[in-house]
Amino acid sequence: MRLNGVNIKAHCEKCRNSFRVDLVALIMVKGPDYSLIGQHPPCRIIDCQGRCSFLVSAGKNTPMITLDRWESE
Repeated sequence: MRLNGVNIKAHCEKCRNSFRVDLVALIMVKGPDYSLIGQHPPCRIIDCQGRCSFLVSAGKNTPMITLDRWESE
């Protein structure tokens, strides 16, 4: 997992809420080799049964795309 100015959000397909992913905290908890690719955690909104996908952008002025798509480019 690399930081290098990458922005990552978790986006729930059901309720359409988005959440910022704290990469520093994630690395501290899961370790530097953990990958978000293929992961679809449950939504953090109470009573939402949706699953989240991860969106990523290379910087502030670049569009967000799904993490799986970004990895394949």
